[in-house]
Amino acid sequence: HTSFCDGTASVRDMAQAAFLAGYKILGFSAHAPVPLPSPGNLAPERVAPYVRAVRESAEEFSGRMEILAGLELEWVPGIGIPPADGYASVPLDYSIGSVHYVKSPSGKFFTVDCPEDEFDRAMRGGYGGNGSRFYRDYWGEMIGLIRSGGFDILGHLDIVKKNNQGARWFDEFSPDYLRTAFEAVEALAETGMVVEINTGGMARGKLLEPYPSLPILKEMKRRRVSVCIGADAHALAHLDKEWRDIGVEWAREAGYRELLVFSHGEWRAGPLE
Repeated sequence: HTSFCDGTASVRDMAQAAFLAGYKILGFSAHAPVPLPSPGNLAPERVAPYVRAVRESAEEFSGRMEILAGLELEWVPGIGIPPADGYASVPLDYSIGSVHYVKSPSGKFFTVDCPEDEFDRAMRGGYGGNGSRFYRDYWGEMIGLIRSGGFDILGHLDIVKKNNQGARWFDEFSPDYLRTAFEAVEALAETGMVVEINTGGMARGKLLEPYPSLPILKEMKRRRVSVCIGADAHALAHLDKEWRDIGVEWAREAGYRELLVFSHGEWRAGPLE
């Protein structure tokens, strides 16, 4: 993510940082437009300039690092993935599907990864402190996204935990929570979809582990769901190789022995090493 959406650096600076960190492939995935007020998402007319900037960096680093232009497609409750009105003709290399928005019982939209104080207000107000109802709503939207398809990678599967450090609102290891999350994994297993191991929450100091959590990742392995590594970088430091290494070790701990890599328009498998 770059300053085109909610990142802090330019496309060119992110590409340079990735190259210096030893990347061979770098994918950009700005937040796609949504029909809701959201300063962190591209406006439709900004999609083409964003992709053009990525293509310029791809040309600059040609032969040294492959650079891909993508979008992170947002699932909106009651809408699904919004139509690509105004930018459907812009060529992309890949897309990530993700859930950020839920609609509380009070009828208000909010993002599950919003600032903590805003999240707490939404939980106390719209959800009346009912954490289990909240996570069931989130996982229900995630299953809707999975069954809808139309993208290449599923992003930060359990971002619902980002503002729940210390089990502030719900127990991520309770039988009910895991049963609900595993329903999404079951839906994943039926699609052949690739899921990212995402270290972005750690890089931003919000979490002590990647997405998804180890019990969910082990269930994914059991059901033969394939994984790739995603930095979800919003700043130059998020591209440091330590985050890649953490993602690889997380996969290993869950029992994975290979990762998928998207390159030149197709997936290829390789050992964790």
